[in-house]
Amino acid sequence: MEKSSPDLLLGFNAAVEDNLESRPSHHDTEAEHEHDDGINSIHLDLEQEFEPSALVAKLEQLVAEQEIYRIKGFVAVPHKSMRLVLQGVGLRFDYFYDRPWQEAEVRQTRLVLIGQDLDHAKVTEAVIAL
Repeated sequence: MEKSSPDLLLGFNAAVEDNLESRPSHHDTEAEHEHDDGINSIHLDLEQEFEPSALVAKLEQLVAEQEIYRIKGFVAVPHKSMRLVLQGVGLRFDYFYDRPWQEAEVRQTRLVLIGQDLDHAKVTEAVIAL
């Protein structure tokens, strides 16, 4: 079995964006269709720090209550010099420390939630209440 280059498998340097005008898209061949205007996003920029397990438990609860498709961002964790990367799809969450907070960087929790008809006030209130 021939091994493929990781760059090729991941699409790096594959020149897929070259000559886009000659590549048809599904929009070129489909009849008119509607986009779902109910999909929205919520951006949370909080000075608050969170324990990862407590935050994930709260986010799982929010996913069960509202139609949240995706959550991603960075979390400030008490007594940690590194920032936490958090990603969630449905009820599946993954988080890890990626690098130290930079000296000039504001140490804050920044999350983006994407879903259907999300209630900004309810989501913000639930997360801040931790």
